[in-house]
This record gives sequence, C-alpha cells and structure tokens, in this order.
Amino acid sequence: MQPASSLERRVLLRCLLLPGFLSLGGCEYLLPFGGPAATQRDARALDALPDRPVSDGPTGGEQRDGRVPDSTLRVDGTEGCPCPASDPALIACYLFNAGNPALDGSKNGYDLTLTNATSGDVHQGSALGLTGLDSYAKLPSSSCLPVNTIELWFKANTPPAAGARAGLLDKDGEYGIFLQNQGLTVTVTCVIDGVSTTAPLVGSQEATPWNYVACVRDTSSGVKIYLNAAPGVPGIISSPGSCNADLLIGANSNIESTPNEFFDGWIDSVRLWKTARTATQIADAFKGSCL
Repeated sequence: MQPASSLERRVLLRCLLLPGFLSLGGCEYLLPFGGPAATQRDARALDALPDRPVSDGPTGGEQRDGRVPDSTLRVDGTEGCPCPASDPALIACYLFNAGNPALDGSKNGYDLTLTNATSGDVHQGSALGLTGLDSYAKLPSSSCLPVNTIELWFKANTPPAAGARAGLLDKDGEYGIFLQNQGLTVTVTCVIDGVSTTAPLVGSQEATPWNYVACVRDTSSGVKIYLNAAPGVPGIISSPGSCNADLLIGANSNIESTPNEFFDGWIDSVRLWKTARTATQIADAFKGSCL
C-alpha cells in the first residue's frame, strides 16, 4: 500500500480481461485517495457463473469481485485475498466492494446493513469508510455464531480521545476488537467471551496507514491477539457470553442501548471463522498469500 500522498498523486486506469469470461472484462478507474471506483462488477453476478475457480494462493483462481490475483503484490498492495466461499470453516467475509459493500462473500448469506457508511477505493481495491459519528455496518442478531477467529484490516483517520476506545468489530457479550487510547500509547484489544488481550501500536505500526489484526480463541492456549501477524500474550478463556446483541463493524455493540464508541476511519477484509486459525495461516493472510 502506498501512503496517502502517493495515492493522491496518481490516477490508475486498469483494464481486465478474464479468461473464459471475456464479456465480464472491464476497466476500473482508481481515483485519488478516498474516491470511488468508476465501475465495479457486482459480486453476486459472478456467483451465477458455472465452475468459477476459487483462489488457492496469490497466483491461482479468480477473485470474488472479478479481479485476478497478482503474484507480484506485497502485503500493502492494492489487491486483497478473495473470500474463500467454499471453505466450510468460513462463517462470514466482507470485502466492502463498491458494487455491493454489504455483501457477505461466504456461502452463508450474512449480508450487512449500512448506516452512514460508504465504500471507497483506499485498500486492496475497496474498504468500508466510517465517520466516527453514528456510522457502522450491522448484522442483526439471529443466533450464536461459533466464532473462533476474527481478522480484519483497519486504518484510523483519528484515534479515539485519550482514555476512550472505538469499536472495530463487536458483538456484545461474545467477541470484539477495539482501538483504545491509553494516553501514552494506542492499543488494539481483542475480547472473546469476556477474556481480553491487548497489543500496542508502536513505532512504525502507529504511523502505518493500515494495520492487520486477528483475534483467535483456542481451547488449548486461550484467547490470542495477532497484530500485523505478531502474536501477543494469550488470555484465559471464561464462560461464553449471550447471543442477544447485533454484530457491529465500526462501533461498540450494546444490547442495552444504541451503538456507541464509533470508529473514525476505514475497515477492510473482515473474516469470521469457526476454527482457530494457526499462526501460519494468520501470517499468510497478513502477507496476502490467500491461504
């Protein structure tokens, strides 16, 4: 990923010709930082195509939004991993593509509803833009989701006020990821079933526009946070929480009140998994290996 100053200086015209699906080829105009794509194909249209290959890695298969993975991309590149919809361990996956930013890329159909949120071409093709003021994405509460891994990318426009926090993703009583301002440091906190573990954003991480966080619940090692693939200290698992709250992205979920503790910035590539992802899988996701 290039810093904002570089993005502001470039306008990239990218034309795609998809093997076997020439009629779906097209051009995307990536506008300066924060601008929308001029064209975007609806991911649902691709689902209707027969025998659509699924990406196994950085050079294999077709991405869910119609773009072809590029083996030359780095962790901060402009293309991201597709949603591995055929993986039975995947609960939900959100890439926030401009054509349908609320779409769940898994086979489970957990589509979101957006409140004062937008999709913009700022990271890996697109991301969810949040204002920090009554802005969030919601999956209404329906049942307990057996989540054991949460992973996402985030970029804060402004950190929370000193002593405050902002919700990156939260389902009250079950699990959540929060950005917290401790005064001298800004930290990322992972919570599952009431157990929390924290990692600080330090040095280059704090200055880096985008950071990757994964929260993993493993019955053998507890709850662990990975910040840019570096593991933190595990917490200890306690009893499970309730299933009554909405799942929110970009805010704190609270079953006793309306959403609060809003996040000001961008969130991308949210994935919820039934399984506890391994350190190798987490590192691959951070590097863009798409495994």
